[in-house]
Amino acid sequence: MFIALSIRNLLRNRGQLAINTIVVMIASCLLVVALGQIGGINRTLTNSVTDTLTGHITIKPSSAPVNFFQFESSRKLPLISPDEIKKTTQALSQLSYVEAVAPRLRFGSLIGDDERSNPAMVFAVDPLLEAKASPDLAEIVAPLNQNGGAVISEKLLKKSRLTLNDFIVVFSETPSSSFNAGQFQLKNTINTPVLIDEYVNNIVFISLEDARHLLYLDGDASEIVIRLKPDFRSKEQLALASREIQAILDANATSLNSYTYSQVESSIENISSIASGMGFIQVGTIMLVMLVTVLILTSISLYERRFEIGALMSIGMTPWRLTLMFMLEVFFKTIIGFLAGFVLGVAILSIINAVGGIQSTSQIDQYIYGGKQMFPIIDLGSSLLGGLLMVLVAMAVTLVSCVRAARQDPVALLNNRK
Repeated sequence: MFIALSIRNLLRNRGQLAINTIVVMIASCLLVVALGQIGGINRTLTNSVTDTLTGHITIKPSSAPVNFFQFESSRKLPLISPDEIKKTTQALSQLSYVEAVAPRLRFGSLIGDDERSNPAMVFAVDPLLEAKASPDLAEIVAPLNQNGGAVISEKLLKKSRLTLNDFIVVFSETPSSSFNAGQFQLKNTINTPVLIDEYVNNIVFISLEDARHLLYLDGDASEIVIRLKPDFRSKEQLALASREIQAILDANATSLNSYTYSQVESSIENISSIASGMGFIQVGTIMLVMLVTVLILTSISLYERRFEIGALMSIGMTPWRLTLMFMLEVFFKTIIGFLAGFVLGVAILSIINAVGGIQSTSQIDQYIYGGKQMFPIIDLGSSLLGGLLMVLVAMAVTLVSCVRAARQDPVALLNNRK
């Protein structure tokens, strides 16, 4: 009876139904889009670190600095021996969730020419393996396949007053406390990704073999980067993988430790929290505006229906039944609005992803998104949970108005016929 009566009332007041539904639809659409952007920002931020800097898991000697932006001079460089590299990579290749493994050498040195030199972080990689482990670097390190090639950041290029195809010299102490220098032809410069170009201004890429010759090393590395397959990249799976890899290291190379990307680049958690906090402020603002609007519209509707309420009370409708009828009307309006907005929000996110995502255009966007396109996540679970919360809160904030309307004096209400 109450459901049928509520539906009849809604259909009889189609204008008010349309206004309420549109308000809730817009709010729920914005809710879905905002949650999708939060997820997209965090995923893109994570990918900009794992695809460019750290891989998903990094193996380092226990004496090495953990944070990516901390590195030793070449004289104090903690090393992974060739035997440890061989045993570790063989064991890792047996794991079903490992997609790629790449050894690296990363150390501080001087680069320049006969007239000018600057301190720099030398990032020595195997171009083929690094392209698989850190796909953002694939194009950057491609010129290193040519012997004696180097790639440096644009800021270092300007600081050193160099041009493409110039020769630069890398001066470095070796772990054995001797001294060596190597000449490299400048093959390219880095203008992306932002995370390297902005945070590590003085960076030079050379091939791993060239770096080993420079430091008089025989197959050593300072770290091993591991890339996981797409189905094994959630935080829970990542933690399990790291523990399993650490167990393998304990069995094969006790001096090595395994670190997840969030441990190696710790600031990512802080930036992610800030992005999520800003997103949830946006979600909260959307819900607050929607709730206030629904409350105002409900109050206006109940005021305009004073005679109807009095008539129902005069034929025996009790206050609690009237309240139930009003609450059912609010429920149906918010449910219809939310479902319409949910479908619209999912459609908008799908279209954004289909046309290529959201390009980061400003410096602020680049720091948040990692200089990439951001593809929003269609988070059905969070969106449905947010919609349920929206419906429940909408009913809660209108409850007082409904109870108050149901407890008015019927004689006074019957004098307000419209």
